[in-house]
Amino acid sequence: MNIIGIIALIVAVIAAVGIFYFHKKDEDDLAKICIWVFIVAALVGLVLVFLPGILHPTAGTIIFIK
Repeated sequence: MNIIGIIALIVAVIAAVGIFYFHKKDEDDLAKICIWVFIVAALVGLVLVFLPGILHPTAGTIIFIK
C-alpha cells in the first residue's frame, strides 16, 4: 500500500506542474483536469501512506522481542 501511495503522490506532483504548464499555455480545460487529478492523487496518496501508521502504530516496523 505504501508503494502505491508514494506513486500517487508522485502523480500529484506531476499534475501540480501540469496545472501551471497548461494554464500558461491557455489550455484551461486541461488545467482543470490536472486540478482534479492533483486533488484525487494527493488525497489517495496521503491516505495510503499515513493510514497504516495511524491505524496501527507499529505497522511497517520490525519489533524483536527477546
